[in-house]
Amino acid sequence: MTTISDLKQIEALVSVTRQEIMDAMAMAGPASIKEIADLLGRAPDSLYYHFRLLEKVKLLKRVEVRPGARREETVFDVTIRPLAIEVEQGRDKARQSKVRKAVLKIATAFLRLGERGFRTAVEAGAAILHGEERNAAAGQITTWLTREEILFVEEHLRTVVEFCRERRTQSGGKLYAFTYALHPQTPVTRDRRRPRRQEDNAAANTESQSTSPTHNSEPNQSLSGSPS
Repeated sequence: MTTISDLKQIEALVSVTRQEIMDAMAMAGPASIKEIADLLGRAPDSLYYHFRLLEKVKLLKRVEVRPGARREETVFDVTIRPLAIEVEQGRDKARQSKVRKAVLKIATAFLRLGERGFRTAVEAGAAILHGEERNAAAGQITTWLTREEILFVEEHLRTVVEFCRERRTQSGGKLYAFTYALHPQTPVTRDRRRPRRQEDNAAANTESQSTSPTHNSEPNQSLSGSPS
């Protein structure tokens, strides 16, 4: 696995669209803009800007020009495969802060993509959440882990990720997405809480007047049919 630490490259990946392009290109590349657009269900014109930016920061490269149906088309490929972001520990605190903020935005975009994809699959009836034909699952579990146990979990995550990477050629089966996040549980202090919007306060006040409070002491939640 190759890591990137260039701030411009990291910041380029903050965009959800550019993340989708890089993910699709890593799977299907080398490919043209039209081929990636078809894979993502987007109009090619909506991706040109993002391809130019990814090429500018050297995350994509041109590999050939080939005849197309109407005109010649440029074929691109990723410059790094597989790709990981390195959060370096250095003395440059300002740079380190920028990298961490960018990585936070990237992780948030990953999770947003996962949520959008899961919702779309459920609404379209493509996600089967129970039974022998189950093909989708989501959940969250909170637990106590030692450093050795974290390494154990990370090793199994890497195994799953590597297995998926090895399958990134179309050789039967359907296209799936796997999204994950592992992080320490950190109490949210009053200063770090996001201020409520006015409509959120109104909704909370309405709910408190119409319902009595309930308490759920079970922190581990998952959808019906997800792995236990």
